[in-house]
Amino acid sequence: MRWTTRNGPSCATTIPTASIGVMAGYAREVRRTTQDELAQLKAKGADVSMLQAAKRWLHRDDDRVPAAARPNLMQARAAHPALDKMATMREELRQLWVNAKYCSFMA
Repeated sequence: MRWTTRNGPSCATTIPTASIGVMAGYAREVRRTTQDELAQLKAKGADVSMLQAAKRWLHRDDDRVPAAARPNLMQARAAHPALDKMATMREELRQLWVNAKYCSFMA
């Protein structure tokens, strides 16, 4: 990853470069956490269908999730706080990057 130094590249090039690595790591962690949650449900003999249906959309932006999938996704996030926290953190990072891109256009 490249990071901005005082005389180095501007934030307009550094933030997108860093964001790719962060999002790749995020995707790996979401997959791992989802698998852990599914394993716990299976061990309890609980229904895993809701989480399996939501699994496809957990890593997507809210505006990219189809309306038909939203109820399952919201139920899964409510039932699994770790996944909800990861999704919330992803949205916060996304907002930071959107704001940084906007800032770079204004400069």
